[in-house]
Amino acid sequence: MARTGWAAKLVLVGLAAGCGDATGTTTDTTATEVASEATAATGDSTGATGSPTEGPPTSTTSSSTGPTATKGSTTDPTTGGEELPDAVDPLEYCESVVDAVCAFHLRCGRTEAADPASCRAQYLAHCDAVDEPRWASLAAAGAIELSRAGLDACAVHLDAVACDEQVRDFDGPCVDVWRGLHGAGEACGFDVAQRTCGAGTRCSLRELAVGVGGHPLNTVAYNANGGAVPYAQQVHYLTHMGFSWYRIDAAFTADGASINENKFIAIAELAAAQGIALLPMIYDRIDYALSQEENYDRGFAQGVGIATRYGHLFQVYELGNELELFDKLLKPGKDGTAASDYYEEKLPPAAGWIVGVDEGLKSVQPDARTMINTAGFMPTYEVQYFIEQGAEFDILGWHWYSEMPGAAEQKWGYTNIWDHLHALFGKQMWVTETNFRPKESMTPEENEAGQQAWKDRIIAEAAAHPHVEAIIIHELLALAEKSDFIERNYGIVGFPDYEATQHQQPVPRRAAVSLLRPPTSVTGVDEFDAPGLHDLCGVCLPVVGDGVACTAGDVACGPDSHCAVDGTCHALRALGDSCVVGVDRCVGGAPCAGGTCTPPTFVAAGETCDATHRCRSGAVCHDGACLALPGPGDSCEAAGACTASRCDHTAGLCVAPLADAAACDESRACASGHCVEGACVAGLGSCG
Repeated sequence: MARTGWAAKLVLVGLAAGCGDATGTTTDTTATEVASEATAATGDSTGATGSPTEGPPTSTTSSSTGPTATKGSTTDPTTGGEELPDAVDPLEYCESVVDAVCAFHLRCGRTEAADPASCRAQYLAHCDAVDEPRWASLAAAGAIELSRAGLDACAVHLDAVACDEQVRDFDGPCVDVWRGLHGAGEACGFDVAQRTCGAGTRCSLRELAVGVGGHPLNTVAYNANGGAVPYAQQVHYLTHMGFSWYRIDAAFTADGASINENKFIAIAELAAAQGIALLPMIYDRIDYALSQEENYDRGFAQGVGIATRYGHLFQVYELGNELELFDKLLKPGKDGTAASDYYEEKLPPAAGWIVGVDEGLKSVQPDARTMINTAGFMPTYEVQYFIEQGAEFDILGWHWYSEMPGAAEQKWGYTNIWDHLHALFGKQMWVTETNFRPKESMTPEENEAGQQAWKDRIIAEAAAHPHVEAIIIHELLALAEKSDFIERNYGIVGFPDYEATQHQQPVPRRAAVSLLRPPTSVTGVDEFDAPGLHDLCGVCLPVVGDGVACTAGDVACGPDSHCAVDGTCHALRALGDSCVVGVDRCVGGAPCAGGTCTPPTFVAAGETCDATHRCRSGAVCHDGACLALPGPGDSCEAAGACTASRCDHTAGLCVAPLADAAACDESRACASGHCVEGACVAGLGSCG
């Protein structure tokens, strides 16, 4: 049966492997890092397919011969076609890299192959079929070149480097195997096309954090009351599916103590151990019988207590939830765009608590980021009122479900809600709830197809918008005990045999299985990711140093730094250094696990895999265990990835990538990575 679920391998870049930031700003992730982050998401040191998806370490056994007449040569378009002396024929790429890669993999235990010959055969089969055509396509367009100096330096480096110090194949000198030829202001694109940017520049594609919401403290299915899914199992689902954030609703006393202290600490520690950041949604303690000033004092005291007790666990806080609905600020039948839509007397107390808890948190934890949220349709006056009353929250949270875009366009003419909201408020945005609304009139398969289509749409839209930082899917577990059909069917993990009197073993829906890994960002997803991402276009931006502002969209952080939550470039944390999940990033894409940048262990097919235990080349992490990758013609329904081929998620089979000019319906089907007007095209496709 074909895979129709939530997605296929987005990279965490958070969310499970790389300590990626969730700022949503200009990326400081090169294609080299991107490919290896995708690797981290799959648990495979060379990418999801068992061979590198972006220029890997190399040997020069074939490159020493240079370009050949039969395969073409690389020229410099800025000098009228003059031969570049350092350039190697891009069609010699696989032969140029295989010996050094295999020697490194065998020495460091990162391949399922037993000997050099089998490693070479496995690597070349995939590289020739999948990797080389994409690189060669960019080289033919004059956007990159295969560097002889980069090949030589990488081969020397891989021969000597300590295994733990080379988390990804593409780090260190190996980053220069492929060299971008585009300067500042010129085009770049998704995945390997980020490497078109030359020295001193980086591609403007940025990261999009992807997480999921849940109720581990107060809902039966999540085990708060002895239900079906223990916390360890919930964290397993998060790591298996690659989520970098887990949004949880949390209630606190007036002085900031969790009312479920033991459970609160337990889920926080389990998540942190696997490199997953928690987003606590703080239930409000607004007393509408009190004044604005009195509610400010209540909020401030609560914020101080929360940050004092739990500030070491969190960096981002969500202040209340859909106040216009749950606290009934909004009059029935009103949309929230005008002051007259609200009960006037309720707005001041609500604003008092919002301002107070925000200031209280930051008085103890000044680097914390806060957000308020709305139910999404369309309480803009409420947000503006809170701002006018002094609320200095950092992020605007917005809930956006599948029926809302059409309704917003029909009623107000909004074709891009994110443009509209940013124009109104100037805030960075997180989508803290989103999903397809399940319908009783549809079959389970049709509802899951709806989830898939909506997921593809919302992630592609958010990834393309410079001010949307994160997507939080609602929600992890289906609430099988609920009577409401929609609430029973949101979850990406369901209970197909649930009975009210007996909790059954939870089973991931197909939608969840095929989501697999949206880890920290979508900028690293490989050819198995969501449709639409391959068509994202960027621009090469000049690189700036650590401490420089990086959120304006006109500069990028350097290769050894990232754009941090304070809006400036920060150096990557070294292996062994302390780190904060969701804030810091570790060298080489190493996971931030248990508060430390930790080099992963590489394990064999059949062994347990998680954030710190990644699968060797030739295998992929599936449901907590390393699964050998299928090959051409085999089913990829379980693995979600293939070797020497790509996974056709509609057919559920490993098939060959489509050649240039072949008919296509999505870019990830093409060897070049670009489908334009129904045909596979070379180079940067529609990006230029």
